Amino acid sequence: MARLIGKILLKGITGKFGKQIVLRTGSNGKTILAKYPKKSNKPPSERQHEVRAKFKMAVHYAKKVTATPELSEVYRKKLKKGDSIFQLAKNDFLRNPKIEKIDYGFYYGNKGDKILVTALDDFEVTRVIASINNKKGEIIEKGECAMNEMTGVWKYLTTVSLADISGITIKATAFDNPGNTSELSVTIP
Repeated sequence: MARLIGKILLKGITGKFGKQIVLRTGSNGKTILAKYPKKSNKPPSERQHEVRAKFKMAVHYAKKVTATPELSEVYRKKLKKGDSIFQLAKNDFLRNPKIEKIDYGFYYGNKGDKILVTALDDFEVTRVIASINNKKGEIIEKGECAMNEMTGVWKYLTTVSLADISGITIKATAFDNPGNTSELSVTIP
């Protein structure tokens, strides 16, 4: 009974009581009771400065998304109960896409061979670019991959024929909505 009364009395209340406790609303809408935070006397580290700067940029991006109807609509489609467009956009900014795998099993050095790239993101991967580089690191060819809507796998069709593909490096770069990128390279033995 006391728990129920506490839930009713504290619902929607936020703030601090002296310098002992803090009431705040969590992302799930529930009121959270916590100890008053202690401020550190140590100066922030270089890494803390970097994290704070990235977080500020994430908040700026999320504000831009919520103020732009076209961008908001992209995130609105993925909203779940308890989420907000602002929170989704901020989290999307803070997390880079990830390339899981580059599959060159269908690449034999012929024009029109395919290279498959598995790229994931917490929200969505917007594009993937593949490049084929020689042993010196010089680009032989480079281009956009097309996503298979059914599998989510990105496909690159080669445009150059090569007599020998040993030692060739295939690099993929994935992009997400905020413009974050990640890369993965594999070298053919």
